[in-house]
Amino acid sequence: MNDLNGDPAATLSVQSKRIIYQKGQQAIFAFLITLLAVGAILLLALYFALDHLVVSRIVTLIETIRYIRQSDRLSARVLARGKDEIGGLAKEINGMLSSLQAYQQQLSRQAFYDPLTHLPNRLLLMQKLDEITKKQDGHTAILFLDLDGFKEINDTYGHACGDMLLVEVGRNVLRQLEEGDLFCRLGGDEFIMLLSNWANRTELLGKVHAVIREISRPVEVESRDVTVTVSIGISLYPDNGTDPEELIQKADEAMYRAKRAGKNLYDFYAF
Repeated sequence: MNDLNGDPAATLSVQSKRIIYQKGQQAIFAFLITLLAVGAILLLALYFALDHLVVSRIVTLIETIRYIRQSDRLSARVLARGKDEIGGLAKEINGMLSSLQAYQQQLSRQAFYDPLTHLPNRLLLMQKLDEITKKQDGHTAILFLDLDGFKEINDTYGHACGDMLLVEVGRNVLRQLEEGDLFCRLGGDEFIMLLSNWANRTELLGKVHAVIREISRPVEVESRDVTVTVSIGISLYPDNGTDPEELIQKADEAMYRAKRAGKNLYDFYAF
């Protein structure tokens, strides 16, 4: 308050805050608390959403890829769900795994199978024989087969005809095999057969005669019937040894004795 001269004469002050001011402060404080709570809830919801939609899927993807790499199981697949970028990435990874699996199978066939007859080759034969000799369980007959008169067929009808004959011989003999047996092509007209499903020599001879009959059956090649016979040498595991190379060599020797004896015969390796 001012006096007559306009100078300050007295001051009146109010010590208590105005109610509207107090309510305004309370409203602002409540708004900030609510804003913080809503923000925390939104952040928590965003975290769980990101974890479910992104982080956990990426972790699962990484763990599956690590398992496939460590186990070398290219047949395994990652979980591909959703139509987003992660789902698309999973599908591309599965496609890559399918291509790698197909390429691996192709390499395996090239490494372990004869390209003409698609029969197992010498490499796969040696692996199988190595497994048999390491297990030291049961008896296995190693049959060394050599076709009689195959060179004459090649010379008379050509190598294409000879190749077709080898393919058909392979198919016919495969029909005689039982589970656990193996029929391999060493090269040319030489084959090896492993027979494990026999209880005694009589049963084994029955299988040998069945193979001879099957190979001697006329085969139609290029509209003509072609017939070959086979000479077979037989060595026995473990009677004739336990080394794979030695067993094959002994069966080879027995085969040459059968061929010298008149062909279309079989002979056992003798000490």
